[in-house]
Amino acid sequence: MDCYALADIAKELGKTNDYNELSERGAKYSANLNRLWNDEMDIYSNKRTDTNEFSTRLSPTCFYPLLTDVPDKAKISRMMKEHFYNPNEFYGDWMLPSVPKNGTSFEKTRLLARPHLGTY
Repeated sequence: MDCYALADIAKELGKTNDYNELSERGAKYSANLNRLWNDEMDIYSNKRTDTNEFSTRLSPTCFYPLLTDVPDKAKISRMMKEHFYNPNEFYGDWMLPSVPKNGTSFEKTRLLARPHLGTY
């Protein structure tokens, strides 16, 4: 989306070469973003560059593609239903915590955020 926004600015400024380059770059990144869709997990996942395998860890970065025009409605629906609104993962009093609630580091992270409260 950054490339497309900058391309729009370049177009307004009459910088045709910059517009073309940024538009092409935006299209390339959009196509590559789709390669991060993990159909088994119903979410965009990080991928290891050494093994080309999806990471099974969930994090807020898995939702970053929602800031673009890349995901279709079906993918958005799956991500939201399976993960974002899942009370065992991200949904709750603290929307979109830095780690999912069912992750091994959630309790530690929660206590570090509000140590004076203990458990809640």
